Amino acid sequence: MQYASIYLLDRVRDTLIHEMCHAAVWVVDGVRKEGHGPIWKKWAAQCMRRFQSLPVIARCHDYEIDAKFIYECGGCGQKVRRHTKSLNVDRLICGICKCRFTLQVRNRGKNLAAGDAPAPNRFAMFVKENYGKYKKPGVKHGEVGFLLSIDNDQL
Repeated sequence: MQYASIYLLDRVRDTLIHEMCHAAVWVVDGVRKEGHGPIWKKWAAQCMRRFQSLPVIARCHDYEIDAKFIYECGGCGQKVRRHTKSLNVDRLICGICKCRFTLQVRNRGKNLAAGDAPAPNRFAMFVKENYGKYKKPGVKHGEVGFLLSIDNDQL
């Protein structure tokens, strides 16, 4: 487990220094739409000179993303990973082979077919059955959730 903590700390550090270079471009240089251009590269180089123990401050990371939504090409198998369901499979075409993509949804490491949903857990079923009991005019959604959680804990 210690390796996982160190690994995650390294990723946070690398991401933070990368984003601080963007902040310097905006705050110090007053440039808003620089992306990873020459001014951003200037700040990245300056950080690497100042903090020589850091790895190269890169434009892109190279670690695997554990994404919930995976779009897979039906032709060549190319995969596009996303945290949100942001791509339209009716319009998305593979840049390699020009075939269509299909959507796979991962739920805690398990692949689900698009449209399939995992079975609701016990608390979700409890909320579904009891929400109307607490939702009255003037009662906020957060208050309903709080009351439901108390009621559920008493079971």
